[in-house]
This record gives sequence, structure tokens and C-alpha cells, in this order.
Amino acid sequence: MDLGNNLMMLVLFFFIIPLGLMVHLLLSHELTLKLRAEGLHAHGSVVHAYQERTPDDSLRTVVEYVFHLPGGEEIHGRYEESGSLARLPDEGDPVGVLYLAHNPNRHQCVGQEVGLVKTLLWLVFMVCWMGLGGFALMKEFQNREAASKPPPSRTLKPQGEYY
Repeated sequence: MDLGNNLMMLVLFFFIIPLGLMVHLLLSHELTLKLRAEGLHAHGSVVHAYQERTPDDSLRTVVEYVFHLPGGEEIHGRYEESGSLARLPDEGDPVGVLYLAHNPNRHQCVGQEVGLVKTLLWLVFMVCWMGLGGFALMKEFQNREAASKPPPSRTLKPQGEYY
């Protein structure tokens, strides 16, 4: 591969994707904090729950739900969990939801909050991952620089000159 392709893959895999995940994680944690401080409680119910295989062949559980605002407006949502649940929720099972009064589309199911410990652990992992990417990038540039230098030449001393 040439340097451009390697560089693009390294930047994408070690920097762009982790930065996007970090932003998503921080926004989810910020929503959790905002809902804890200002959120209104609503009762909802499961509309549909199913399990699906992910591209890496692991199992993911998806739960779709609906809740109603005091004015009767219906808001739909969903959450996903890695792995298999002991029991898939049935249609009509109750779910608790916290939502923002001024923007009910910003909501989370009770139990799906993004806590501080989870946020910090993922942030530390992402920073380490990005550090690993920086190391790989540095090694790539060192390898390219070494490959582009001509081999060292050996100079011979003229015969008869001994010190």
C-alpha cells in the first residue's frame, strides 16, 4: 500500500471513528444528566422487541417502545443492548421514560442511562486507542523515511596512510 492509503486508514480507524464515538458518548451522558435534573416521567410500553446478529456475529437486542405526553402526543423510541437478555420484553410490557418538557424527542428509558463510570471507562479506552494510533502513525512515517534514504556509503582510506 502507498503512504496515502495507509495514512487515510490510520486516521480513520484510530482518530475519526473514536472521536465520533467519544462525542456520541459525551452527548448521551449529557442527556442523562439533563434528564436527571429536569426530566419528566412518563409511562410507556414495548411495541416490539427482537434480537439480531451484528456483522461481527454477536447478538444484539433491540426494544422499540412508545410513550404518550400529557397532551396525548405519541412519541416512539428504541434502545439497543449488546448480547442476549434473559427474557425478551413482550409487546405491551411497561417501560419508564424520562423526557425533556421542551423537547420530548430527547428522552431515555429508565435503566438505559449513560452513567459517569461507563463514560469515563470508554473515554480512557478511546484515548489509549488514539495513542496506539499515534504510535502506529509515527512508526509508519519512520519506516517511510528510512526506506527513502539511500544506504550509507562506506569510504575507504587510501592505502599507505596508517595512523
